[in-house]
Amino acid sequence: MRSILLFLIAATVLLTGCSSVWAEARAIDTLVQVETVGLDPSESGVALSICAASPETRETVSGGSIRLAMDAMQQRTGSAELFYAHAKYLLLGQGADIPAALDFVARSSDMRLRTPVVLLKNASAAEATQLGGKDIDVTAMLTALREDMDQHGSGHAYTCGEALRKLSTSGCALLAAAELRDGTLQEAGYGILKDGIRVGWIEPEDAAAVHLLMSLRCRSDILLPEGVTVTMENSRCRISDGNVALTLWAELSENGGGIDITADGVRRTLEKALSEQVLAQIRRVLAQSRRLDADLFGVGDGDLTLSVRSRITRSLDLVDPIDLTGAAK
Repeated sequence: MRSILLFLIAATVLLTGCSSVWAEARAIDTLVQVETVGLDPSESGVALSICAASPETRETVSGGSIRLAMDAMQQRTGSAELFYAHAKYLLLGQGADIPAALDFVARSSDMRLRTPVVLLKNASAAEATQLGGKDIDVTAMLTALREDMDQHGSGHAYTCGEALRKLSTSGCALLAAAELRDGTLQEAGYGILKDGIRVGWIEPEDAAAVHLLMSLRCRSDILLPEGVTVTMENSRCRISDGNVALTLWAELSENGGGIDITADGVRRTLEKALSEQVLAQIRRVLAQSRRLDADLFGVGDGDLTLSVRSRITRSLDLVDPIDLTGAAK
């Protein structure tokens, strides 16, 4: 009798467990993993756009608020439950209410502060989420864009949390910008936020200066006189008491003009040209920051002393021109 009772208890536990696992499996199977969330202004308040890869879902709905738009989106997708917690990007279209979007993410149990934010410079999020096809959608485009920006120092996709922290401490922040061009998304520098409102842009050609001022990795290529191209490998920026001192280390990556880099004074001339070019970028970025009264880099509003020192090395430490005597034939 005791054996039968134990068997019945064990069977009940196993059946209950299997039932629970099966229910969870069914729930997971009906989830729609939202990868990109887009927000635009609309006549009723907010237009919410989503892009998901599996199952492929691209929808736009409107609501009086972001929360109401999410409810409307859930109704449209029917029995499939929308899951926003692992969204890879928050895409804000032209005219989107940036403070409201960041505030919603901070309060939401559905989204995460670690989600990167991208501002669209010339398009709506609804347009962007319809880009591409099954294999390459807006999420893939944004991922490629983010990797390129980080690798070349032409931008950085700050997260919702990073933007909120900067706004709370200094009242201003930067968000990565993109624009719709030739059917895809291209990098467009940075959007400048002050008190949560976008007040200006930093163009892509000056985005490297932002990385240098913030001591972020900036491996960008720069064309110098005489057809010489250098690649910035490292940098150090020190900001204190109105002094901005930047040191650059670059590598000669292409000698298109065929000049003798070993000749007296040639390298010094190239280093001076590199310093002057970078200094001009930094002046433009800091001037715009001050014009908008947005102290993005903690330099204050007093007089500034700017200095840039550069050091150029030769790739693989080879002699220029390279001696090919004895090379394999």
